[in-house]
Amino acid sequence: NDEGKKRDAVDKALAAYRSFSDRNPSDPRGYLERYMLLMRRKQFDRAAEELLKVVSVYPKYPDVHYLKGVLYVAQGNDTAAVEEFNTELKNNPGSIKALIQLGNVYLNNNQVGMAAPVFARAMQAAPQAAEPKHLAGYANCLQKNYQAGVALLRSAAQIDSGNALIYKRLGSCALDMGDRAMASDAFRKYIQMEPDAPDRAAFERFL
Repeated sequence: NDEGKKRDAVDKALAAYRSFSDRNPSDPRGYLERYMLLMRRKQFDRAAEELLKVVSVYPKYPDVHYLKGVLYVAQGNDTAAVEEFNTELKNNPGSIKALIQLGNVYLNNNQVGMAAPVFARAMQAAPQAAEPKHLAGYANCLQKNYQAGVALLRSAAQIDSGNALIYKRLGSCALDMGDRAMASDAFRKYIQMEPDAPDRAAFERFL
C-alpha cells in the first residue's frame, strides 16, 4: 500500500514475502508475489529466480510458464517466450492469457498466419470475451479477410464498447474493404474516446 509513498516500501514487502516463503517453502504464493514486485522493478533475473523456485516444487503449477513467457517478452526474447507459452498451453490448454500472449508475439513478429489460429482458439475457449474476438478480427483484417474481420471487431465492440483500439482497427479494416461510411463512423468513435491520440490527424481526414 505504501509503494510510491515510501522509498523502502517494496524492499519491506520483498522481505516479508521472503520470510513467508522461508516458513512455507512449498507454498508458491510468496515466490509469485516477489516475482510481481521484481517485474515492476524490471529486475528480470531476480524475478526469474522466483519462478524457478515455483517450478522446482510444482513443475506444472498454473500460469508459471505463462509468467516466464511474460518475463521473456519484457526482455525482448520472443523465441523463449513462445516456448514458455506453448509449455503453459500443454499443461493448461484452456489458458486464455497464454493464447492471447502467444498470438501477440506472433503478431509483433509479423507472423499473422501463426497468430490467427491462436486467436481463434482463444475465441473458442472464451466465446463471451471481447479480447479474443478483437484480436481474431484484427488478424483476419491483416489477412484481407475483411468481412470476417469486421464482423468479429463489431462483436468485440459490443462487449467492450470502451476499448478505443477496437474502433481504430475497425475503421482501418472498413477503409481497406472500401466502406468509407463505416470507417468514418469507427474513426469518429475512436477520436471521441481518445481526443489526445497522437495519430488523431491521420484519421480526422476520413470523417
